[in-house]
Amino acid sequence: MTGLRAIGLAACVCAAGGCANQGSWLGERSAGEVRAGWRAPGPFEPVALRVFPLSRLDRDADGDAQVVLHLALKDEWGDTVKGVGQLTVQLLRPAGSASGEGRDEVRWDVSLWSDEDNARYYDPSSRTYRIVLGDVPGWVERMMPDADGVGAGGSVRLTAQLETPRSDGTMRRLWGEAELRP
Repeated sequence: MTGLRAIGLAACVCAAGGCANQGSWLGERSAGEVRAGWRAPGPFEPVALRVFPLSRLDRDADGDAQVVLHLALKDEWGDTVKGVGQLTVQLLRPAGSASGEGRDEVRWDVSLWSDEDNARYYDPSSRTYRIVLGDVPGWVERMMPDADGVGAGGSVRLTAQLETPRSDGTMRRLWGEAELRP
């Protein structure tokens, strides 16, 4: 029995030694290692961004128009994951409907680099990043129904782009879009 235990122990040590070198495909760094202000994402890095159908134009408690954006990040297996990076969101006025106000689009830059920002925006119940964006132009405000249900109607195009690190240290751009209606 002692001989079998020794062989079993030797096999475990050899297997553990082999596992220690499997991180080399991450570019000689382990997931979670801090480099230049971000952590290497490891094997479950986001490779796709989807503007989730919960995204919408809405009103806040004061009655002002806002965009409620839900973003889902997916890994290479199609599973929902968290990610870090710089998010750029644009709201574009439909083609052929010039506003004459000089603001046919609006842009928001949202940082998802810090742990605090990730925790603030991530909604565990929907497994999406829920980001509320205000300061929308007047033409969006006029599309929204008021308390009496009166509004111009229509839709706007929303685009979202996330610049996020790959496990090899290079950056990847993920992109998604959706048409939003009030």
